[in-house]
Amino acid sequence: MSIRALAVALVVLLALTSCSSAPDAVEAAVVTTESASPSSTSTTTAAPTTSTTTSPTVTSADPAPIEPDSTLLYSNYVRTEPYGDGLELDIHAPAEVGPWPVVVTIHGGGWFVGDRSSMGPLADGLASRKAVVFNATYHTLTLGGTFPGMVDDIACAVQFARNTASEFTTTPDLVTIVGHSAGAHLSSLVAYAPGEFGQDCQEGPSLSPDAFVGLAGPYDISQLGGLLTPMFGVTPEQDPALWAQGNPFSWIGESPDIPTLLLHGDADGLAPIAFSEELAAALETAGRDVTFEVLSGRGHSDANAPRVVGDRIAGFLSGLGSP
Repeated sequence: MSIRALAVALVVLLALTSCSSAPDAVEAAVVTTESASPSSTSTTTAAPTTSTTTSPTVTSADPAPIEPDSTLLYSNYVRTEPYGDGLELDIHAPAEVGPWPVVVTIHGGGWFVGDRSSMGPLADGLASRKAVVFNATYHTLTLGGTFPGMVDDIACAVQFARNTASEFTTTPDLVTIVGHSAGAHLSSLVAYAPGEFGQDCQEGPSLSPDAFVGLAGPYDISQLGGLLTPMFGVTPEQDPALWAQGNPFSWIGESPDIPTLLLHGDADGLAPIAFSEELAAALETAGRDVTFEVLSGRGHSDANAPRVVGDRIAGFLSGLGSP
């Protein structure tokens, strides 16, 4: 990416931080730059080698409208808890205690902005489908976050969920992390690099989640040029090792074989579907348990809408079994 393109993108990002639609607008500025799109790949990926996975499938779009982001709709909201330095998460859970899976949801916003409200409808929708959900905020760049601190935040949210979930479920150790967009990229690092992040959490050193769900994530950050230089504090050329640490592809070869579900709309104009295609292919090559589904006719913001992905994620969770 040219210096001029980077400067223009950053000006757009900063100008939009006070807008109500900032997260999606920021994603557009971040991901659809001149060097952002991954190389073209097929829209399907062969089935992973493990017997527990399924082949990537093209699924029909649900024409139902997406629920508005309003706390008035949160019938399963329990309470808000602090879990780190200036950080909070919302807990959504079924009314009764049962053998429910535990989910940590992580919002997008282009690394620069965003907050957990964008994942609120999905968090509550998953709770209505019998999951205990911890919907977390982390330090974005506008909140003073940098790498690896923002990944540490997310790892600590996972640890908080592990230590708190027994109040709501009889299976508190079965934890899945679900990230959307930039949150999917950051969450994938927590999933595939256990022990690398979150070692100084208030709740104790973080453990790897038991499964990962990525929603429209831009995973291979090497294809974003220098756009994330503010997050790393250096360019890729100045510190390639640091940038590699922040790229989930660097960890796949040594990652635990945890189940992964990747969902991505084929009409996504912000984070091209090739990002998920390439991650699915890399996981398959490494012999990992991965399922990749195409959301036919769906765009970027559809990928975290409960009416589009809620049942798919709930089905994935139900297939995980006991920890």
